Amino acid sequence: MPDPHALVFHNHHATHPRLLDAARTPLCIQDALAPGLAAEAIEALRLLPAGPHCPEPPHQTGLHWRCDAGLPSTPYLQSLPALVRLQRAVNTDIPALASRALQTPLRAARPDVLSLWQFNKGSWYQDSGGAHRYILELTGARWPPEWGGHRRQGEQWVPIGWDTLTIIPEGEPLQVSLVRRHISAFFLYGELSA
Repeated sequence: MPDPHALVFHNHHATHPRLLDAARTPLCIQDALAPGLAAEAIEALRLLPAGPHCPEPPHQTGLHWRCDAGLPSTPYLQSLPALVRLQRAVNTDIPALASRALQTPLRAARPDVLSLWQFNKGSWYQDSGGAHRYILELTGARWPPEWGGHRRQGEQWVPIGWDTLTIIPEGEPLQVSLVRRHISAFFLYGELSA
């Protein structure tokens, strides 16, 4: 007889099923997570104790709120199911998608770590490029670019989206404009290594 107190986590992919068989993955994927996971994830991530973070110049500048949550490799009874599924996305699914998109084998540089970045009024970020990276955008609302909190993509400023995975190739900069209103933008950030 199965143990009724045992914690059961299904071994389902955390990314959307349509992405499993895609021959080539685009660099920006909307609806990247399994249906419903983004909604559960943002509620769990808002509980994390984010604090102000000032990156070190000269390659990075800015101010944003950040929490690097280390998760155990094996889930335990108190693990929030949404965070366990995000952990799978960070460790396995996102590196696999990035490998297909960039045509090079990649893995999570910091497995079992969820790095939540939050941009509130007065927050901004800019770097000069770095390793292959990804951001998993988890901002539900959209607002005008004049309010700030938009991400630079090529020559345009685009809103930080909802359930959108953006893969940033090595050397490409990441910029988030100064937030000028009482609004919040969220994303998970991760670096990928060969």
